[in-house]
Amino acid sequence: MSKILKREDIDNKYKWDLAPLCADDTQFEKEIAEVLKLIPKIEAFKGTLGDRVSLLKCFKTEGEIMLKFEKLYCYAQQKSDENTADNTGLVNSDKASNVYSKYCVASSYIMPEISKLEDKYLEDLILDSEFADYDVSLKSYIRHKKHTLTEKEEALLANGSEVFGGFSDIFNMLNNADMKFGEMADENGEMVELSHSKYGYFMTSDNREVRKNAYEKMYDEYKKLLRTIAQTYTGNVKKDVFVAKVRGFDSALERSMFNEEVSPVVYENLLANVEKALPVLHDYVAFRKKVMNLDEIHFYDLYVAMVENSEMKLPYEKAYELMKKALKPLGEDYVNTLTEAYEDRWIDVYNNVGKRSGAYSNSAFGVHPYVLLNYEENLDNMFTVAHEMGHAMHSYYSNNTQPYEKAGYTIFVAEVASTVNEVLLLRYLIDNTTDVNEKKFYLNHFLDMFRTTLFRQTMFAEFEYITHDLCEQDIPLTSELYSDAYEGLNMKYYGEEIVHDEYIKHEWARIPHFYRSFYVYKYATGITSAITIAYNILEQGEPYVKKYREFLSSGCTLAPTELLKIADVDLTTNAPFENAMNVFEKALNDLKNLF
Repeated sequence: MSKILKREDIDNKYKWDLAPLCADDTQFEKEIAEVLKLIPKIEAFKGTLGDRVSLLKCFKTEGEIMLKFEKLYCYAQQKSDENTADNTGLVNSDKASNVYSKYCVASSYIMPEISKLEDKYLEDLILDSEFADYDVSLKSYIRHKKHTLTEKEEALLANGSEVFGGFSDIFNMLNNADMKFGEMADENGEMVELSHSKYGYFMTSDNREVRKNAYEKMYDEYKKLLRTIAQTYTGNVKKDVFVAKVRGFDSALERSMFNEEVSPVVYENLLANVEKALPVLHDYVAFRKKVMNLDEIHFYDLYVAMVENSEMKLPYEKAYELMKKALKPLGEDYVNTLTEAYEDRWIDVYNNVGKRSGAYSNSAFGVHPYVLLNYEENLDNMFTVAHEMGHAMHSYYSNNTQPYEKAGYTIFVAEVASTVNEVLLLRYLIDNTTDVNEKKFYLNHFLDMFRTTLFRQTMFAEFEYITHDLCEQDIPLTSELYSDAYEGLNMKYYGEEIVHDEYIKHEWARIPHFYRSFYVYKYATGITSAITIAYNILEQGEPYVKKYREFLSSGCTLAPTELLKIADVDLTTNAPFENAMNVFEKALNDLKNLF
């Protein structure tokens, strides 16, 4: 019987080294207490921010506190993610959240107080060299003036920050620690534990019965908790709508986009262009059904390779080296940093009992980035490595170029660098094989990257739009309503060729990103941008790589859509979307021509 390993049974070289963040739990206790003692320092500036000298000292004190806190917060979160069932990690994570909540309350007067200052005064400070590190913050204060509440109201919202985050915490605890999916037979008839990472692995299995069993077993568990998950998600949606209304926005979506300085035109362009391209996606589903020689195609048939026995078994070391070769066009220093990340244990590689599912990159200023994986030996997981290292490298370049106050980039551009890495890796694999079956396999993967990252994430975004819109219309939100809405979207996006079974309508219940509202559409705009960038890197070489490197190094110095223009991508036009859809259609035709 194959069991998931305990953490202590995994070689240290495959586990991240958190010492640069914090030595251990004892050190965490000491340093979090020190941060707590610093918080009154920020309160001392209350009522003085109209004075230039006092405002500058306030900004510097904010940075001093947050630089210390950020490392501790990342340590607590990552330590907890190593084993979500470990109470020590959970307690430390709660302590960090409590301290941050206290800081938010203590500093909640800053925005209202600065909002009372004249625009001309703030604009003059932006031009002052002593405020150079804070010019982006000052511009943001000017933008947010009309949505800033009174000091008392801001303090009230700050006090509620932990409560507002509780819906995500509940879902993560259910999803990662409490839900058990039991055991099932693998391709060899051996009984194995079904987990989130194993589910992803089984969905790529050549054995259709294994795929079907994993699919039904996974969703049967979610169906048992459908009402509980629905209530949790409803709480998250209502929280979004409440905060948007309180801050004077017409919708939760408007607030989300305003906060990132992204024009609603971008959202509209995405939905419109994806909808126009849906017939090509329907064509792909029909082609997959034909090639796989299926009487019926189900959703559990969408992730397996269409080329028989072509799945590559990729040990982690081999996958990492292949990724480095594919990313050579990004420059020698880029590849050398990837080597450093591997050797210096930036990465937590394998699944273990209680480990958080999925993958992510995390970063605290002044310390190298970290990456969490749950690596399985297949092509999908190699692309996950490339994806997360794209995030890490974006943070690395930004943190090493910008001051702390301007190093953090917004979520909107966060998925660009990660997807550029995926596209470059795929193009490398396609261009460096003479084996027709391998080329088929890679083109198949390229198409599935579009399906899962562009089409599927746009469908998720449309689901979020629907659920928030219904809440804003005061329509009661239920598990039945969510499932019906999700079923309708699946029919629209995937067409009539696929079987819309009783399970897929409940898929919304297992998507953790829905608790980071209006996040998922950025995956879609990310791949749209990444297609243009990756192809320009390959076609134009070093002159364009310099533009891309400038983008990676710019942090939040410009609005997100302006940052992308550095790399010749303008999402306020249809051009990048049309370009991406053309690449998808061409790849489908290339694959058809090989059969």
